[in-house]
Amino acid sequence: MFVVVLVAAVPHVRADDRDTSTMAVRTSTQEVTGPKRLLIDWMSVSSGTGFSTAQVRSLQQIAKRTGFVGYGVRFPTLAMREHRRANGVRVSKGAGATVSGGWVVPLATMALDESAVRALSGQVITEVLSSGMAVIGHTSARIRDAKVGDSMVVNDKWDKPHDIEIGAIVDDDHVDNGDLLVPIEFADELMATKVHKVLVIGEGEPGDFQRELRSGTFRNGAVYRLRRSWDPPDPDATLGTAMFKELLGEFRVKDAGNGRLHISNDWRGSSIKWIHTFKDIPIRANCHKVIVAPLQGALTEIAKAGLAKAIDIRNTNRYGGCFQGRISRLADDFGNISRHSWGGALDINTATNGQGMKPTLNCQVVRIFRKWGFAWGGNFAVADGMHFEYVGEPRHELGYNSQFCPNDASVPTTSVPRMRLTPRTTAETTSTTTTTAVTPTTTVDVATTATTTAVSPTTMTTLVSTSTP
Repeated sequence: MFVVVLVAAVPHVRADDRDTSTMAVRTSTQEVTGPKRLLIDWMSVSSGTGFSTAQVRSLQQIAKRTGFVGYGVRFPTLAMREHRRANGVRVSKGAGATVSGGWVVPLATMALDESAVRALSGQVITEVLSSGMAVIGHTSARIRDAKVGDSMVVNDKWDKPHDIEIGAIVDDDHVDNGDLLVPIEFADELMATKVHKVLVIGEGEPGDFQRELRSGTFRNGAVYRLRRSWDPPDPDATLGTAMFKELLGEFRVKDAGNGRLHISNDWRGSSIKWIHTFKDIPIRANCHKVIVAPLQGALTEIAKAGLAKAIDIRNTNRYGGCFQGRISRLADDFGNISRHSWGGALDINTATNGQGMKPTLNCQVVRIFRKWGFAWGGNFAVADGMHFEYVGEPRHELGYNSQFCPNDASVPTTSVPRMRLTPRTTAETTSTTTTTAVTPTTTVDVATTATTTAVSPTTMTTLVSTSTP
């Protein structure tokens, strides 16, 4: 139960830079409803281990005293056992096309109170939830060719099936860069009740909320993490699950007991480079093929910098590594799938950088890994200094007030906005886009119909998901 290839001249290749000369013709239809960005600013307090009911209440009281409203946010990973069209035909694209015999597809899901959704995402998306339907992010919809009107069958806590219809395809911001946003009542029905984040919105002074937070038991950077929509980019923020799936692929899983997962053989066979020994620093691991080249680049640069001894090869080869099918060690019944299940993260020096321990890694090593496209777990809400997770872009030049191993870059000055419950521009977008994607030698035909244009009041960052070591 639950819950890229690099070239020598540059340290990474973005997804948009891939060679499309041999790509096959692909036709897709996307219906995107609602604003493109979240409509208002927000703050959040998250915990890798989740909050108790008393802790949620305490955070909500702090929010209320300082002029805000706090909402508990749930992030269950739902086990999808079937995906079908409105006419009952099973969808034949993606990992969900072959689920049977206990195999399921994990879907990163968010459940949030409708009043918070109305303020953040607008009335259109709220009405979908009010009708008992889910919304799906456009990246997840593209992965599985989901359409409005489709139904997904997911398991509850006791592995019993429950249907939910897709009522809208929305910008990824509105599903926390995961797969689905579902009504709170549906999460209750599944018994997915754990709160991992308290979202704070309103019209108070952010400084007042932060001072109250510091004076209580919630200390930022220890077990809890304060995020704000106006924060600069965090070099150790991980990718949303949908983007991670698009980068490394989506698989089927089966419960193997004790938090372990069987990963489908077809995906493992085509995605993992087995028993690979890296050059310069002879780490031996089973890693996703996409991360092998950037990982080699990082290790080579570390060796050239005279820092090879900073990595305990014997410990790493025995207790570290990349691929391991399992749920996050911090998970509950609906916990997040560990990024190690994709072979998309590497653990090193586990004895001295265990989860919850103060990280001891050489900071120059950390920054080299960031340069080659890896976020570091030392600054997760629960420190995980052994953990390097692929994000596909260099992060070594991002200035940020990291608790451990900040980059050698100036931290940009950010202005604190006047937080409001109503957006400066209240217009929403309802659009239907039909796109025919073809080879580069053929023209692309795009037809778009939109009623109004949504304008975000600020340059918004997305809700940052709880990291999944």
